[in-house]
Amino acid sequence: MNNAPIFTQENPTDAQLISILDHDYGDGVVYIPENTPWSLYTFARKLGYINEEGFVTPKGKILVTNYQKVS
Repeated sequence: MNNAPIFTQENPTDAQLISILDHDYGDGVVYIPENTPWSLYTFARKLGYINEEGFVTPKGKILVTNYQKVS
């Protein structure tokens, strides 16, 4: 069962963005979790959290780190 948050393109939450940014398995490349809409990945790229090669950017790493601190 996938517990990924439901994505609404108009208003992705930090938790929704984290659901894909935190799936890099240490190599920095984002792997899309099963049942996660591709549109969330492309939206994260447009926001600058993932670069054109599919790696988490420094901006994305900061978001993940800050989210983990408050969670």
